[in-house]
Amino acid sequence: MVGPDRADKLIGAIIKAAQNQAGLRVSRDAFEMPQGEDEKSKGYLFVTLSSTQEAVVFQRALHGYAFDKRHTFSVVPFSDVDRYDGLDETWVEPAVEDWAPKVRTAFY
Repeated sequence: MVGPDRADKLIGAIIKAAQNQAGLRVSRDAFEMPQGEDEKSKGYLFVTLSSTQEAVVFQRALHGYAFDKRHTFSVVPFSDVDRYDGLDETWVEPAVEDWAPKVRTAFY
């Protein structure tokens, strides 16, 4: 989540990555970054592209793109947003399974 002072820099980095990775020219007007009451971003943004083909190229080029060691960009089509909307935000520790060696069979 970024404040208004760093939002412009983030959008600029995304525009540069889209140009370098996919050859796409994306304008600053294509971005919408919702903000919370504290004026920081909510951790996501919307990018409006001119065609479905452009959106697919953008997604393929930038999904999983690492800006640095701590920040990786995820691109999700808007059609998948409903799937992520209902996720429970409380963290639940996964169950630990007992370790058992794999049984290998040899085929000759």
